[in-house]
Amino acid sequence: MLVKGWMHKPVITVDNDDSLIDAMDVLQKHKISRAPVMSEGKLVGMVTMNDLKRAIDCQTASLVDPQTIHFVSKIKIKHILVTKKTITVPFDFTVSEAAEILIQNKISGVPVVDHDGKLIGIITETDIFKLLTSLTCSKDRGIDFSIMVEDKTGAIKGIEETIRKHGGRIISILSSYHKVLKGYRMVYLRMYDLDRNMLDAIKKELNEKTTLFYMIDYNKKIREIYKTIL
Repeated sequence: MLVKGWMHKPVITVDNDDSLIDAMDVLQKHKISRAPVMSEGKLVGMVTMNDLKRAIDCQTASLVDPQTIHFVSKIKIKHILVTKKTITVPFDFTVSEAAEILIQNKISGVPVVDHDGKLIGIITETDIFKLLTSLTCSKDRGIDFSIMVEDKTGAIKGIEETIRKHGGRIISILSSYHKVLKGYRMVYLRMYDLDRNMLDAIKKELNEKTTLFYMIDYNKKIREIYKTIL
């Protein structure tokens, strides 16, 4: 899944010469917490609502006269923008690569650029959360199983056969090596159309083939935790 398919566009931007007050108005109007900063059509940075609030608080901390508002209105984004290389992601990066950049730089959003460095979008933590829920089809609910299997060819195939044998339809399979014993991996399944009367038989068979960590039936609001993550 590429960034271009999940980024926000068109992008709401502010200009380097905009005042802090005007920039805050733009962010509030569009109900966003950050915006790319442009100067003569080029991307020069990113500013957040917290950046603007901190700058205004700092500049007005010792001001109590009636001229305070006029003073603040003269402060521009370029006066507070840190001059360093702007962090961006290319539109053809995967969402996973974009997420790694957010984590490494401890930021919650990043501008998306084309191959010429032109701003074409922005991707945020919220966009990545939306992707995650899309992958797991969480809006449609169903039944989840979390299991640990040996990291070998055919391991997941046997699990799929068990589910299908009992009338289930797998609509999402995710896999991870995070916090798992060497030689194993975690598999997260979501399924539909499963006869609830067959759940006990499925759990028993899965436990014989794998290590079952939890089962969640969203429709029946049943949550069974068998083991914790290693």
